[in-house]
Amino acid sequence: MMRAMARTSTFIGRDHERGRLAELVQARAMVTVVGPGGIGKTRLATEACAQLADAFPGGIRRCELAQVAARNDIEAEIAGQLGVPSLEAMVVGVGDERTLLVLDNCEHVLGAAARVARRVIEDAPSLHLLATSREPLGVDGEHLLVLGPLAVPATADPSELAHAPATRLFEERARAAGASWETSEEQRAALAELCRRLDGVPLALELAAARARSLTPVELLALLDRRFDLLKRESPVGRARHRSLRAAIDASYELLEAGEQTFFRALGVFSGPFEASLAHAVAAPPDADPLDTVDMLSRLVDRSLLTAEQQLDVTRYRLLDSLRHYAAEKAVARGEWDAINERFVAAMVAVADRIITSGLERWSPDVFHTALVQLGNLIAAGDACIAADRDATRAFHLLLPAWTAIHQGRAPEVAALSDRVLERWPDGDEPFRPEAYAVAANAHLVAGKLERARTLADRALAHPSAGAIARLVALRTLGIAARNNRDLAGAARCFAAARGVAAEVGMPPFERELTVFEAWARGVRDDRERALAVLDDAARRAAEAADGINEVWARLVSAQLLVAGSRFAEARTALDRARRLLDGFDYPWGAKASLRLEAVLTALEHGWHASHAAWRTAIDRTAAAGDLPELSLTLRSAAALALRAGDRDAATALLAAVPPGVHVDILAALFEEDLEAFGVEAPRPTRTSSEALRRVRELLDASQPPRQASAETARSATGAPRAAAASVLRRAGDGWSVEFAGRSAQLRHAKGIDDLVRLLARPNHEVHCLELMGGLDLADAGPGVDAQARRAYQARVRELQDEIDDARGANDVARAERAEAELDAIVEQLSQAFGLGGRARATGSAAERARSGAHAGQGGSRALTS
Repeated sequence: MMRAMARTSTFIGRDHERGRLAELVQARAMVTVVGPGGIGKTRLATEACAQLADAFPGGIRRCELAQVAARNDIEAEIAGQLGVPSLEAMVVGVGDERTLLVLDNCEHVLGAAARVARRVIEDAPSLHLLATSREPLGVDGEHLLVLGPLAVPATADPSELAHAPATRLFEERARAAGASWETSEEQRAALAELCRRLDGVPLALELAAARARSLTPVELLALLDRRFDLLKRESPVGRARHRSLRAAIDASYELLEAGEQTFFRALGVFSGPFEASLAHAVAAPPDADPLDTVDMLSRLVDRSLLTAEQQLDVTRYRLLDSLRHYAAEKAVARGEWDAINERFVAAMVAVADRIITSGLERWSPDVFHTALVQLGNLIAAGDACIAADRDATRAFHLLLPAWTAIHQGRAPEVAALSDRVLERWPDGDEPFRPEAYAVAANAHLVAGKLERARTLADRALAHPSAGAIARLVALRTLGIAARNNRDLAGAARCFAAARGVAAEVGMPPFERELTVFEAWARGVRDDRERALAVLDDAARRAAEAADGINEVWARLVSAQLLVAGSRFAEARTALDRARRLLDGFDYPWGAKASLRLEAVLTALEHGWHASHAAWRTAIDRTAAAGDLPELSLTLRSAAALALRAGDRDAATALLAAVPPGVHVDILAALFEEDLEAFGVEAPRPTRTSSEALRRVRELLDASQPPRQASAETARSATGAPRAAAASVLRRAGDGWSVEFAGRSAQLRHAKGIDDLVRLLARPNHEVHCLELMGGLDLADAGPGVDAQARRAYQARVRELQDEIDDARGANDVARAERAEAELDAIVEQLSQAFGLGGRARATGSAAERARSGAHAGQGGSRALTS
């Protein structure tokens, strides 16, 4: 029978994984929980087994292998722990009763554990095996459940801290250790950052919590650079390899071969995600085969020392922060660090070149995404230059691609790096100096330091070697600064001058962006019709050049100008076009601006109360991103519309939550003159107040729109009569806007909503389940299939659905996507073969398809808007 697995503390944050593991163990012959040391594999297995007693009448038997010597023959020790003479005796004794064998901590005896697993699976069909290991056992039929870190809080908001598993674990363990500290905003912020810096790894959090009786979160955070000395237990409690963070990582590192250790140490130089080509340039031996590097990365992923994240067609790797510190510490101790840094800087300069070259041709989402992903590595390389280089050439070079990240919420980091670089090299005639001044100016502008931004922009323009990039970025910076000072004429002149530079030297993306800036400044000031025509042309030219960023930018500015002119239907069309584009790529500023404009339009079209859910979504998304300028703009815009609706209490609460300091708006707040005209005085916090934001959320949640409204009594935010609210289901960016019976809500996208749209679009018609499953177009029946082919299709569909579930449960994104692609292809074929009710049929005529489409379209219009 099973020896008791210790459950000495509260189980936190793994409910989904526990349920999934319990399901897998019952359904599969062998399941292995895989993850790095200290991630909680043993505890998860313990909790899952506690739910499985009834499922295994033959009992649950457990072997702890952590203390077993690493040798080929471990069967005798396993048998001894199970209380049987031999492994054969256990297999015979199992009989026909379902039994579960747990092999805990297999990584250091991997080969022997794999042989045991194969043997018991083959010889005892009623026996199921659950293993925990830092890497897979590699047994046929093995199903992996990859265990990652606990979720960490994105912000220091108390409600988020209360729900984030990482902070819940830390606080529970800290209280158990007798800790208490003042619940202040500073301590909450430190706790959130501490959990993020420890990557949500349970062992690291528990070791930090054990120190919480004598150190507050603020003090723990300040000492985290010495984490391996800080995070250890002084008392001999628990397994030796879990008594300190260093010991937990040592156990994995020492299992690596010498070449793997060398490669792993070099990866400690990366501060952000990296691709295989970067790892090859930095960590591989000279003249190594790139395929050898891919194999090395795969082995480190298998050993849970590296994480792999697949996005579309690119795999990026990352070390958890503690593993990165460990690798760097080992490299320094062996005298390798300087050489690793030199290769790293050279590789990042090459990355910077590629980003700059691509960005001069067009601003594709790929260019912006690459710059964002690589920003941490670019900054680390810049700091390495400051420490080792004699001149600023490479450091200035690394600053240039950072420009693309400034408007994506990363301005403070770029500004700080530029200050460090310019402090190290205040003067000189190196290449790219005026460009570095211009990038620094733009970063300081967006970070709210206008005077510093103007000074640096002037230095860039005055430098004798200032090239086109330096001049246009500096002029652009001065234009935005002028617009924020409400000098629209001065802003238009700066934007026009910068646009002229871009056109002169052939930099189309900059020319398109600056055209939009200039049109906005002139449209607000005088000729709105001319500005809208220019914006429409800019959007068209951006689309022709596959310049998605600038196309979205032009559409959003058009929407804002149309709102300012009270042309709400046209603004809605422009906004919807921008949001459809945003569905296809990641553009953080555009996504947040579109949510704000969605809330503005909802308030203007349906009234202030009807817009509360949309404002809540916009505020939450922007606050979670930590984008204080956009948060300020969103809160001020909401306050202006609250005032237009006569809701002074809401306006006061919204203004009280505006972060203090100077926040530079890329687009000005709409109706800000209302704030000045009403003269609302709101208490302003000395720092960003999570309490004030919580008050805003409560207000937006609690104040529900009226259920009934008539054309006589219902008034829009502009004072014009409005009709009773329609029922609407509308796509809103990456979610859905729903309005029904005078109430509205913002919902995340889900498969079920797609199904609802299809059903509403065809009222009083039978819709086959295959259509909902794969989005079949049953208006076009296509050729028929015979019964044998149909059975083969159906069997394969079931197999693929099972494979998708298994792959997602194992966090194997690539396998899930391959299975989904095949399923989509099969469903498309079925859509050409099956009629309603699953009957094979022949293709209908074009006229029949046209009549069917017209009928569905009419029904859909009634269903979605009435």
